[in-house]
This record gives sequence, structure tokens and C-alpha cells, in this order.
Amino acid sequence: MNILKRVSWKKILPILFSGLSAIVSLMTTYFVARPLGKEIYGIVQTYVGIINIVSVIGLIGMQYFLNKETQFADNKKGFFTKCFLLVNCWLIIVFPMFFVVSYYLLSSFLASNIIVILMVFFCSYLLISITMISSYLLGTYKTILSSLSTFIPKFLLLICSIVAIFAFNKNEEFPQIYLFLYTGCYLITTIPFLIRLIRKTDFRFGKKQLVSLLFFFLIASTYTLNTSLAKVIGTLYYDSTGALTGTIALSVQIISICHIFTTTIASLSRAVFASLKNEKEELIRFCQKINRINAYFIIPFCTGICLQAKYLLSIFDSGGINGYSAEWPILVVLTIGLLLGTLLGGPNGTMLAMSGHEKLETINGIINIGVFLLFAFLLKGIGAIGLALATTISEIVVNVIKYIETIVIYKKSVFTWKILLHFIIIFIISAACFFGLSFIGKFNIYVLLVLDVIVGGALIVLFFAINPNKEDKRFFFESKF
Repeated sequence: MNILKRVSWKKILPILFSGLSAIVSLMTTYFVARPLGKEIYGIVQTYVGIINIVSVIGLIGMQYFLNKETQFADNKKGFFTKCFLLVNCWLIIVFPMFFVVSYYLLSSFLASNIIVILMVFFCSYLLISITMISSYLLGTYKTILSSLSTFIPKFLLLICSIVAIFAFNKNEEFPQIYLFLYTGCYLITTIPFLIRLIRKTDFRFGKKQLVSLLFFFLIASTYTLNTSLAKVIGTLYYDSTGALTGTIALSVQIISICHIFTTTIASLSRAVFASLKNEKEELIRFCQKINRINAYFIIPFCTGICLQAKYLLSIFDSGGINGYSAEWPILVVLTIGLLLGTLLGGPNGTMLAMSGHEKLETINGIINIGVFLLFAFLLKGIGAIGLALATTISEIVVNVIKYIETIVIYKKSVFTWKILLHFIIIFIISAACFFGLSFIGKFNIYVLLVLDVIVGGALIVLFFAINPNKEDKRFFFESKF
């Protein structure tokens, strides 16, 4: 009981909800991707890719801005309201542009269907709203409620998708049906939060706030679009049937099980980075800690995914030699990019963006998307793996740059030889465990999956409990982040 009282549930519950969100998303993918096959599922994910692209443009960086600025606002709900109104004003400009592009340039999979275009935009609007709500709650340190706000619609979508896939199994209209399900699930979640948060407010923004918002918009636009662009480019430029898009989307869903922990920790740490921007020693020390915490989560699961990629994808195959598992190298390449990118850059980008170096992080974002687009078009000749390589190369390049920038600015590396040795030991232990487990996949995939989850969880606990950094052991027992 004493241990339970000392536990910081504001840290543990958001991470648990993030893990549940990843599992729910994977379950949704299982019940949708397996019966639909790569082609129709690819079209579903192309829609999702467009929704994400429009939402990133529509948010104008508000997910970062609200994290950073809400904690300093006197009237927090009023501050959220004026940010929400600003986004709505911006969307009045965005929607006509989106409609024209969708109607004339994306007709190959939107079929110039006005209803479908409107549905895609409305889904984007709901995703924008729930993202702003979640970011506002993080900015006020309501981390548990923030996690719930993003978990609930995903859970509802899982239930609705299971019902729909049995009612409309392999129906070519399912992508449009999915849009209706998406709208309903996010609408039910968004409305109650907005009713509680919207207030009368002063619509004025300071010059510094607008400049900061502009840089956050550029950062968000250049950092978060790679996966969504990959889905659209995969359908338009690589494979018009949508099969490649389906495989890439499924691979991203699988690696999200480990990536979502690090993104949750990064989101939780944004406000802390902002509060420490004038204390360089504390800032870099906190960055080192978050980098180590990320490694405890990401190394075991990324190692397991790389060693068992073919087995994991085969779970979603519905028969035949051209299933998802035939493209297992795509999953391996994307996982390596995530692992190396996280270990090299870690929370460096979050620290730079939140501690007054938004301009520098904007340049990094432009490099990121520029490298991705360059290689996405250059590597088409080597086939489907080219798109995955483009994502991985951009991930590694930009995180190496951020690592160098951190050393130059703070005169100190987030790594030490002690930390590097610790990471190598974690990797060797993880590789040995998951390589041994992989032999079970020849006999029963589902038993392998259950054992992977158990062993992965046990390794994370082990790496937290047995390590040379005492403050890491107390991470989940401290009141402050």
C-alpha cells in the first residue's frame, strides 16, 4: 500500500493508456486489414493519410503551442477558446484549397466525389479538435484526462469497425463506410469536451505568441507528415492498387506499439522543457533522463519487431502468397529508422523547440521532409522498399543533425560512454530473448505474440529496476515529471 501511495499515477496512467491505444489500433487493424486485403485496406489508409495531412495543416502547430503556453495563461479556458477560434478562422481558408486539390488532383481515389471530400475534411476537423483538447489538457498537467480524450474515440472505432467489417465484409464501399464510423466516434468524444472548455474570450494574440505559433506550425508540418505522405505517394506514385499503402500503414501500426510510449513521454515532457528553458544544466540533465527512459521502452520492442517481422505481419494475412508478410522488409526498415532516430535524437527536438530554439527546429523539420521527398522519388526504381528507406533515411539524418546541434548549443552531449554501454547491454539482452522466442512462430503465431508481450513488459521492468542510474529507478515514484 505504501508503494501505491508513492506511485506517480500522472506518469503511469498516460503511458498505460498510450499502450492501450496502440493495442486498440492494432486490433482495429486486425479486424479491418485481414478480411479486406491489401488493396481495399490501402484505400482506407489513403483516406486516413489525407485526414492526417489536412489536420496537420489545419492545426497550425497548436498541439505544441498549447503545451507550451497554456501553463502560463491566467484564464486557461479562455486561452484555449481563442486558440480554437483562430484555428477555425484558418480552416475557412484551408477548406476551399483542400476541396480544389481533392476534386481535381486526388480524383484517382477520391473519385471527385463531393460527399467523400466533405467527409474527409470533417474527419480532419474532428481530429484537429481532439488534438487541441488533448494538448490543452497536457498544458494544464491533466495528463490522465488528456490520454483518455485520445483513447476513447480509438476504442469506439474498434467496436464500430468490428461490427461493420462483418456487415460489409470485402465491400468496395467500405472505405467510405469507415469515414462515417470515424466521424461518429470522434464526434461523440469531441462535443462534451468542447462544451466544457469553450468560453467568452479576448481574441487578441501577442506578437511573440504569433511568431512562436508560426514556427510551431512549420515544425509540425515538416515533422509529422512523412507517414501520411508515404501513404498518399504510395498509392499515387508507387502502386495505384493501394497494396503498398496498406502494407506501410500496417507496418506503422505495428511499430506504434513501441513508438507510442516515447511520443507520450515526449508530450508529457514538453511543458517541463518549457519551464526549464533558462536553466541549461537542469535542461540537459532532464533531456538525458528522458533519453534513457525512452531507450528502456523502445530498444526491447524494436529489437523484437526486427527479429520477428515476417511472423508479426503474417497475423494479418488472409491467405495467399501475396499477403502482408511478403513485404516484411518494409517493417524491418521502418523499425530500424524509428530505433536509430529515437536513440540518436531522442527528446533533443522537443528540448530545442520548447526552450527557445523554434527557428532551429523549423530548419530541422524542413531538412526532414526534404530528405524524405527526395529519396521517396529517387528510390522508386528499387520497388516498394524504396518508400520505407526514404522514411528511415530522413529519420536518421535529421536526428543526427539535432544531436550535433544540442552539443554545439549546450556544450554537452545527451550521451555519455556509460549510457552508450548501458544501451548496448539492453540491446544484447533484448535480441537474445526475442531471437529465442522467434522459433515458436513456426508452430503458433498467437502463442508467440502473447509471449512477446509478456517478455517485452518484463524486460522494461528489468531495465528500469537494474540500471546504474538511480534517478531512473525512481521515475514512476516522483511527484514531478
